Amino acid sequence: MIENLHKNSGKTLEEWCAIVKKENISKHGDIIQFLKDNHGLTYGFANLIAHKSKGSDAGSADNQEDLIPKQYKGKEHLKPIYDKLMAEIATLGDDIEISPKNAYVSLKRKKQFATLNPATKTRFAQRKEADCCSFTEYNEIRVEGSDFEQDSQCGIYKVFVDL
Repeated sequence: MIENLHKNSGKTLEEWCAIVKKENISKHGDIIQFLKDNHGLTYGFANLIAHKSKGSDAGSADNQEDLIPKQYKGKEHLKPIYDKLMAEIATLGDDIEISPKNAYVSLKRKKQFATLNPATKTRFAQRKEADCCSFTEYNEIRVEGSDFEQDSQCGIYKVFVDL
């Protein structure tokens, strides 16, 4: 995506980060809106620039191995849900890219199709941002004996698991 940024916008990532820093915008969403409104960037490119300019992307983490443990700090009781889901996801094929971020884990094939997110101390959730991407159903992940609900707007299922 970084390679395409220069091709599509005429500016390098470093140049975009300098533009954002010059504007002195601190909130992630405000950076995205600024880049979309004032420079005509797509959500994906604006999000990339926002993360890189703030150093909030997973690639900026000092130790990539710490990303998942940090997500579950203070939420350790939710980690077995993540472990169970990852075990099921592993059965879907070796073409799934598992990409830990600072706050969630992204699951991708050609496009992101799910995120695993310990949202709060009591809630493990799927997260989707506006304009993020389209979701495609690839395979079924079954967690038996659990309640679930489907988000009527995007069709994503939320699964509730008692441990």
